[in-house]
Amino acid sequence: MNASDQTTNALITGAGSGIGAECASRFLSAGWRVIGVDLSPGVSREIEWLQADVTDWDRLARLASDLPPLGAVINCAGVGLREPAIGTSKADWDRIIAVNLSGCFYVARWTFARLRDGHGVLVNIGSINGTGGFKNRAAYGASKAAVIALSKNLAVEWAELGVRVLTVSPGFTRTALVEQGLREGKTAIEDILRHTPQARLLETAEIAAAIYRLASHDFSALTGSNVLLDGGFDSFTGF
Repeated sequence: MNASDQTTNALITGAGSGIGAECASRFLSAGWRVIGVDLSPGVSREIEWLQADVTDWDRLARLASDLPPLGAVINCAGVGLREPAIGTSKADWDRIIAVNLSGCFYVARWTFARLRDGHGVLVNIGSINGTGGFKNRAAYGASKAAVIALSKNLAVEWAELGVRVLTVSPGFTRTALVEQGLREGKTAIEDILRHTPQARLLETAEIAAAIYRLASHDFSALTGSNVLLDGGFDSFTGF
């Protein structure tokens, strides 16, 4: 099987909002069949919705048995936490790791056979917090750093089986969660712009557009990489 045999079925977790919803829209506009996985179905009737929690191993295993061959799996489901390390509870730590890391692996594990059948691409959503340190984000940063490492290991293991794996790590993006943080004063827009060479927030549409292109035949040699879409944030030293 070669790259031209990739199917046009995509499964997207967290498809009900944010980057996941934008990815679903982008793939639909290109004529793909989109299967959306979320805790509750979204409003789009073009998406085939599967209600599931990505931390539910058994539920995902059952769903996977009925999936078609997949050309792309986009792991967008995730949760955030802003809390000092010494104030982080066990429950909060467990929740962040369960959704952001374990959920990512569970989806990858149970969709692998369908990705192999569809000569597909697995894209995991990382974060600039997975490559650099931030205040009050120890649990979140640890989960995203682990996602980047997970992608590299899966890429090495699955390359000979015809499946590509990569991480896309966005910078500060105009999502509901980021905008809420700005309104509540948890993050200052001036600080973001000062540390971002492009001096702007990213848009969910451009993240989705990049993911769509990276999942295409044009990038058939790209696997294992962590692609930073951050307006230069990670590269900037402050000088």
